[in-house]
Amino acid sequence: VVQIPSFNEGPVVRRGVEAAAALDWPRDRLHIQILDDSTDETAELARIVAADERETTDLRALLNLGHTFGHALEAATAFGVSHGAGVGIGVVAADHLAVSLGGSGAPELREHALGLLAGVPDLAPRLREVDDAQYRRAFLSDKKHGADGIHVIIPAEGGATEERVLPSGDDTMEMVCSALQAAIDEVSA
Repeated sequence: VVQIPSFNEGPVVRRGVEAAAALDWPRDRLHIQILDDSTDETAELARIVAADERETTDLRALLNLGHTFGHALEAATAFGVSHGAGVGIGVVAADHLAVSLGGSGAPELREHALGLLAGVPDLAPRLREVDDAQYRRAFLSDKKHGADGIHVIIPAEGGATEERVLPSGDDTMEMVCSALQAAIDEVSA
């Protein structure tokens, strides 16, 4: 039995379940218990993670919103942009990408992310340090991409998310980089 205690610590629950699920232990003998009395969204996150401990279904896709953009941004700034800020900017970029793909986006979510990012000290100067070539390499190296194309998680109608598979190539990367630049411009304004 692996017990993961949590109170309003969504990322801790996610990492804890992933680490426990990766243990070299017989699956039928591994029991993961999440001990949670959270008052925020951690309980919902824990429910989703527990339902798909080993990330074998698309259920956890909604938890990846902003992460592909964010991880690449972290790498392209030599980790001058923190994970949290990178994911926040990634949420804004994913929203811009959703709109450029013909969706309605999620303006409330974008505004919420921008509000949170407004409190990050010295973020705008660090965003000027983005190395475009490094960003492209990091974005393309994401584990979700496959032979079928570039996988992105974007906001969808009704507060949901959806995974879209975009064709690999320069046009897609231009669209991705334009979405990132729009997000950076909004955050830096």
